[in-house]
Amino acid sequence: MCWVNSKPLTYWIDYSFNHVNNPALLETIRKDAPDLLHVGHDLVFTAVMGPVYFMGRFDQYNLMSPEQAAERENVLRTYVRSLHDAGAKIVIPYIISVAILGNHEKREGFWRFYDNWDKYYRFGLPEKPKRDPVEWTYRRYKHQGNPEFMVYDVCIFNGDWRKYLKFTAEHAVSLGYDGIFVDVNATRCECEECRSLFYQYLLRKKYNANEMKSLFGFNSAADLRLGGREEGLLTLETNLFRAEGFTSLFREIRERIGVNRTLIPNCWPMSTISGLLRRRGNGHDPEKWASAVEWIMFEENPGPGTYCPCGQIIYDNILQYKYALAVGFKPAVLNYWVDSLRGRLANIEALAGGGGAFVQPGFIAHGNASLIRQFVDRNQTLLEGFHERADIGLVFLIDQHIRGNVDHLTQVYHLRRYLSDNHYTFSLVTHKHLVANILSRFRALILPEAKYLHASKVNALLEYVSRGGILVTTGETGKFNEKGYPAQKPAEMLSQNVELGEGRIFSMRFEKMIPLRKFETFMLEEETDRLAFLDKCRSAHENGLDIPRGTDTLRRILEETGVKPIAKNAPITLRINMFDKGDLRAIHLVNYALGNGGFIEAENILLRMNMDRIVQEVKALTLKETFKLDFTCSDKVLEIIVPEVADYLLVSVKFS
Repeated sequence: MCWVNSKPLTYWIDYSFNHVNNPALLETIRKDAPDLLHVGHDLVFTAVMGPVYFMGRFDQYNLMSPEQAAERENVLRTYVRSLHDAGAKIVIPYIISVAILGNHEKREGFWRFYDNWDKYYRFGLPEKPKRDPVEWTYRRYKHQGNPEFMVYDVCIFNGDWRKYLKFTAEHAVSLGYDGIFVDVNATRCECEECRSLFYQYLLRKKYNANEMKSLFGFNSAADLRLGGREEGLLTLETNLFRAEGFTSLFREIRERIGVNRTLIPNCWPMSTISGLLRRRGNGHDPEKWASAVEWIMFEENPGPGTYCPCGQIIYDNILQYKYALAVGFKPAVLNYWVDSLRGRLANIEALAGGGGAFVQPGFIAHGNASLIRQFVDRNQTLLEGFHERADIGLVFLIDQHIRGNVDHLTQVYHLRRYLSDNHYTFSLVTHKHLVANILSRFRALILPEAKYLHASKVNALLEYVSRGGILVTTGETGKFNEKGYPAQKPAEMLSQNVELGEGRIFSMRFEKMIPLRKFETFMLEEETDRLAFLDKCRSAHENGLDIPRGTDTLRRILEETGVKPIAKNAPITLRINMFDKGDLRAIHLVNYALGNGGFIEAENILLRMNMDRIVQEVKALTLKETFKLDFTCSDKVLEIIVPEVADYLLVSVKFS
């Protein structure tokens, strides 16, 4: 379901090679057990090299004999059971969907296993593939640290590879694991099989011969190729084709291990615009994948919180959580650069963001997992099955940037920051929500620079407006149809200032819409050096690049149409989410202001919202205590004074 929250989990990840038979690890887990524990290649049959035992590095390994593999099965069953007994509810290991390791000429790594394949049939291994595994691959490069040890990228459509991957996952759960993590899930393969399947895919999409030539430059099937990162519609179709391949793979793995087990694929990082652009065409598409899986991971570097004294430079994972909430999956958000404090804030984001989990790197007992688990156990009735309540819908269409419309993506990122800073309640809106009856839940809709729109989406947007909706657009919204041809009437209305029925469209240049900062963390290139990231934040602050400047036309439009922020006297470092369910409303307040080793409290916050129901009680819940809040309700307006927010506050409103 869309915009419906779920109970968050606590989640640890660590790929160390020394977990098995490690009493210290079990003691750490007992102190602060997470709900979900994610380990590495603690398997009998690894995806990358078969039945091997690693000795601290991937290029240092032993191929286990069948007898050793059987003994290893018993060891790992005991190991997984001990992790459960220590307090972890869910334990999953690692496989990768797109790579094997070794050297096909020296018959090392995966090839040593392949040459001995027949010896392992007793474990349920599928029939030995007739084609050598090197024929499954399309690219190879040197493994870091050992030039004679290679990484081979495998075609995800190869049937032999898919059979083996499904076997590794099935064998993993036979050891007691509760599911599987699938890493990378990105491909650039253009092998003959991929080209053939891509041609069939385009035919299914009903591209005729003339369109194949005019849109893609293909004179015949022999000319067909897959798109690179910057080839417009060809890149988009390539991405969708590859995404379908990953989706079917995930679905097949889940069917093999049991659909009630946990499967978590890794996807793109969303912390920077550059990160998304680099991955165009590689098959990453959470909206496709979500039809096959319940969870999707976002792998990010920065941890949440402020990064300068004035609090203007803020990193958060709100876009990831709101996107997952809109699409209908649970996000696993891995932030690498976290200490205990940022780790607590990251866990709180999952509470307030609608579910999923912060993925803590490393098995370290900070106390955060226990704190969050206890809060969730006490307040589960306030944390799942609630619908996100929002005045504004911010339209986020991932096909736009994949096909080259980067302006849409950039504007979504700036607008998301603006709406959070100014305490408007908003939801993200995706393609599947562009239906008039669904859009009617929003008092205002913001559609930034969506150049490519199907006629049905245009009609839905115009119907939303005619029913009384407020639509705010920028630039060349609606200029082209989904295939890139000039749009037909009435799409031109989307880029005009016009009244339509009971509603209105406001269109403008984005530069005149909201105040903008010259520096935002999401505008950086992907950064793997934490100190370099901190230096960039520090320099931006010292040069005044973190201060928003410019016209705020959007605020005026929203005020004139009756859409107001939910909070007054609140700093921009406070973020607010609101959910409704029956006679309850849950308002989550998250404080991102960090300083001197702790949180900088936000004080005397006035929450103000329209109310046509009788309010019975208002309570405040911190992570450790619960107390009542005073409130007033007159002229159909509810006002609540929140004395302070340290790290997190959940305001519960009970209706009669």
